[in-house]
Amino acid sequence: MRKRAVAAGHMLALAGALALPASAQAPVAAGPPSMTAADLLTWVDATGTRRPVATPRDWEQRRRQILERMQLVMGPLPDASRKVPLDLQTHETARLGKVTRMRVSFAAEPADRVPAWLLVPPDPGHKLPAILCLHQTTAIGKGGPAGLGDPENPAYALELAERGYVTLAPDYPNFGDYRCDPYRLGYASATMKGIWNHMRAVDLLQSLPGVDPSRIGCIGHSLGAHNTLRPLSGRTTTSHWNRTRCDKQRPENKACRPHFPC
Repeated sequence: MRKRAVAAGHMLALAGALALPASAQAPVAAGPPSMTAADLLTWVDATGTRRPVATPRDWEQRRRQILERMQLVMGPLPDASRKVPLDLQTHETARLGKVTRMRVSFAAEPADRVPAWLLVPPDPGHKLPAILCLHQTTAIGKGGPAGLGDPENPAYALELAERGYVTLAPDYPNFGDYRCDPYRLGYASATMKGIWNHMRAVDLLQSLPGVDPSRIGCIGHSLGAHNTLRPLSGRTTTSHWNRTRCDKQRPENKACRPHFPC
């Protein structure tokens, strides 16, 4: 088992806090007045008055306004009509100790397949929790979390599988083995295409016979950290992200790996 360290900047969030609900899937209007990160716990009512978030209902208003602003930048989230059967295909299988690592692909939408690594621990005789593992900015994409990259980089998909989670590490558009033109597919940004793919990845995890569909989490590092906040539609138990920079020239940061609770 690799030695782990808790990197500064780790944060734990309630899953779905910034998920995109069905009501946010249509093209959005201008939305509320622009607010900064310091205004996170402030929402704007119909009169334009800023009010503090003091109740769960207030937070739902603030969350809706955050989603509106996000989609103004990223473009609208597609609706469910874009979905196709996932058609999971396995292209390669290897054993790593007790973990089985499979190179797979799945259909995110018509004429687009997403490459991924699926890592499965030994069958304990009951359904397991699963984690969507999103990679940092690295040319090998999904290979980083799956344990195929620089050993000093976080291999959290492999480490979590060693700890009893089913894990899935997909490529982000135009990283690793994945070549995709999001704009040709009708997206306003690669970010929104990534969100759609990651939502479909959650669909895939929930469809696996050995996975408990009510116990889905997400973890990401750097680029992957941004994406843990966006794609999960309220279907995860927890999200965990790490934005700490790992500097190989600084020995104290060499073990810069996210720590995920059991």
